[in-house]
Amino acid sequence: MQEQQYQLHHIPLMQSRTCGESKRREDDWALVTFVGEQNQDPRKCKKAMEKVNIEPCVKMDTQTLDLLKIRDDVTWYIRKLGLSKLFKLECSEYSQLTKEFLSTVALAFPNHNGDQPAGDGLLLFKIGDANGRISISALCQLFGLPNETAHDFKENSKRKQAAFADWTHFANEPFLPSRSKVSRITHPAIRYVHRLISTTFQCKQEANKVTTDEFYILTTPFIKHEYKANLGLLLAKTFINVRKLAKDLEGNKKLCVRFGRLITAIVLHVGIDIPNYEPLPKPTPLDLHALQHIHFLNRWTKDPTRFCYEFPIGPANTSLVLLPHETSQAYAQELSLSSPMRKILCSIK
Repeated sequence: MQEQQYQLHHIPLMQSRTCGESKRREDDWALVTFVGEQNQDPRKCKKAMEKVNIEPCVKMDTQTLDLLKIRDDVTWYIRKLGLSKLFKLECSEYSQLTKEFLSTVALAFPNHNGDQPAGDGLLLFKIGDANGRISISALCQLFGLPNETAHDFKENSKRKQAAFADWTHFANEPFLPSRSKVSRITHPAIRYVHRLISTTFQCKQEANKVTTDEFYILTTPFIKHEYKANLGLLLAKTFINVRKLAKDLEGNKKLCVRFGRLITAIVLHVGIDIPNYEPLPKPTPLDLHALQHIHFLNRWTKDPTRFCYEFPIGPANTSLVLLPHETSQAYAQELSLSSPMRKILCSIK
C-alpha cells in the first residue's frame, strides 16, 4: 500500500481503555505516516459502503464438530494458532456501526527512525462525533493474538518456496498463492478452521481458494518461519481495505463483511457508547447446513440421505463417511485416518 505523511493535530486524541498500552503525549502522534488512502471524500465512502453487506459473524457449532468427530482437533488447532479468544468473542453486531467504522477507519505509524514494530501502529476511526483510537498492540491484547513485530509475511525467496512446499502436509500439493484449492486440504478440521479464518481475516463469500495470508495463518505455528507477521496488523489492514475492495467492484456486485462483532468490541473497548442502532441477528453457526452450502460436505452417491467428506488420498479422491453410518468405522480403518491431526502437523520439520 502507498504511504503518505499527514499532520494529525486536527484529530482529537482521546483516552482509551487499552490494557497495557503506554500513554503517549499528543506530540508523539503529531506527525505520522498513514497506510493506504487518506482524505477520503465522505460521499464516496458512503457510496462504497452501499456495496458492502454486513452479515452476522460465523461461529463454531460444537454439535456439528462432535458429529464429524473433529471437535478436539479443531479446538486444539485454534488454540495453537492463537485464535481461541477471538473466535469465542461474544458481542452484538450492528450493520450501521460497522459501516461507520469501515468508512472512517485509518491506519497510521509514528514517524520514528529505524524499523517500527507492528504493535506501534494505530487505528483511528470515528463513530458519530466521537473519535476513537487503538494501537495494534492493544488490538492484539483485546483479541488474544500473538503480538509479533513484523508487518508482513516477508521471507527470502528460498525460504518462501520451502514453506510453500511444506503445504503438502496440509494438502496433496505444494502451495500456489490464490490458486491452491480449499477442497485439496486433506483434513476436515483444517478445512473447518480455514472457513472461520476466511470470514474473519478476509472479505470472502466463496472460500474456494487459499490466499497467501490464510496460508501463513494456518501454517506458521508448525513451520519455522523467519519472519512472522502480526495478526492484529493483518486484521487492521483488512478493515482499511474494505473501502478499496468495495469501490473496485463492478456493476451490482456486493462485498460481504462478517466481522462486525470485532468492531463492536473495539468501539466498546475505547470507551465509545454504541448508538441506538438495530442489532443484527445472532451469529450464523458453521453447521451441517452451512457446510453443505459451501460444498464442505458432499452427497454420497450410493445413498443421497448420507453425507461424506471428500478426502484427497493417493492418486484418486476417496470419500470418507463422517456422519453416523454402519460402514464409517470400516472406512476409517481401511484408510488409516484415525490418527489425531496434531500428530500429523507436529511431525512437520
